[in-house]
Amino acid sequence: MHVLKYMIALTILFGSSSFAADYMVQADSLFELRNSTFNDSTLLSDPAQVDAAMQLYHTAMDSAQSPEQKLEAAWKMLRGYYFKGTYTESDKGKRRDIYKKGIDFSKSMLEEFPESVELHCWSGILWGYLGEVQGILASARKGVAGKVKYFAEKTIELDDTYLNGGGYRMLGTVNLKAPKVPLILGWPSKKKSVTCLEKANQIGPNNLYTMYYLAGAYIATGEKDKAAPLLMQIMNTDSIVHEIAVDATAKHVARLLYDKQFGESEK
Repeated sequence: MHVLKYMIALTILFGSSSFAADYMVQADSLFELRNSTFNDSTLLSDPAQVDAAMQLYHTAMDSAQSPEQKLEAAWKMLRGYYFKGTYTESDKGKRRDIYKKGIDFSKSMLEEFPESVELHCWSGILWGYLGEVQGILASARKGVAGKVKYFAEKTIELDDTYLNGGGYRMLGTVNLKAPKVPLILGWPSKKKSVTCLEKANQIGPNNLYTMYYLAGAYIATGEKDKAAPLLMQIMNTDSIVHEIAVDATAKHVARLLYDKQFGESEK
């Protein structure tokens, strides 16, 4: 079945129109299929649809007839790197390489579109996930946390409502996760993580990952009583809030955190 879907994707790819708008429509259609092969056991999808979509986004970007078309294709490429690295691959080394490719791609795009909230937010997301796969201390030494902080603050400056308060969510998360390292990293603050994540939760109150990280921030600041309801809300959400892969993974990590802090949850 996966091979069949991949062949269909390639057929669409090589038989597509030469117009950038058509490429974009076809790329969006393929990207919409990214959850069609999601496996609840592995929490992963097959990368075929995302790979084909990203090829088309790249073609759309190269053939764009306006800056707006090029920018749209560019930020959707970054979104593709995020999904590919996070939800189609389990090997940390391969995930790291995917995030790095996305970050390298973003650099030239940010030079061309220095005031794009989409590029800044998705770049920050890629830096954040790169930090996770590299390890906390290694990332601190390499300045990854500082990169996330920069992109989060720039996202807030450009549009603090983008991606359900994505800038505040990033800034809160990096303050929560990044360690204070003498002479290297002195700014992370658990209290600030609560403040930022509460702002993100006000902007996008149904965002599962905002609730998850806010619960973690409450736990880190000794307010466990506020964390449990958030984690329970995530685990008990029946409808799809974001998309299948994102929701399933959010529920999985929320259950792990709940079980660790409050005992076994009902399966």
